[in-house]
Amino acid sequence: MEATFSPARRRRLRIVWLIAVLVVIVGSLLPGASFPMRALGSLGIGDKLLHATAYAILAFLPALPHAWPEGHIHGLKARGGIEVDLDWRDGKPVSAILRTGVSGPTRLRPPQGSAIASIQSGKTKLSPRSDAQGDSIIDLQAGHEYQLLFR
Repeated sequence: MEATFSPARRRRLRIVWLIAVLVVIVGSLLPGASFPMRALGSLGIGDKLLHATAYAILAFLPALPHAWPEGHIHGLKARGGIEVDLDWRDGKPVSAILRTGVSGPTRLRPPQGSAIASIQSGKTKLSPRSDAQGDSIIDLQAGHEYQLLFR
């Protein structure tokens, strides 16, 4: 069953959404970068850009809004102690940086029509394993930074 909202309720929802966006924008201008990230997370916006499951799967841009064909986000916290910086253009990821706090295997899932071209940690190029679903599997080491390029 599809939910229907009255015009008055739609207006209220739009106002709430606009207020939330303004809070994020104003918060990003204030000192202390953690505030905007907390606000993004509490609004569910972070899940549109990066979805992380308890089973160490990072899905990049799983539900990117059409209104955001290009952009970037820095310092997004994912489950498993991973911090992500992500840049995208034309609705597809271009590059990402992963900073890890915990060691272990992680599945990297690019969106449909994209693939991971390369993964590098420092000057070392890494060769991830692939599975039947098209995910790249990489063993992340705590305290390391990984640069991903997409094609």
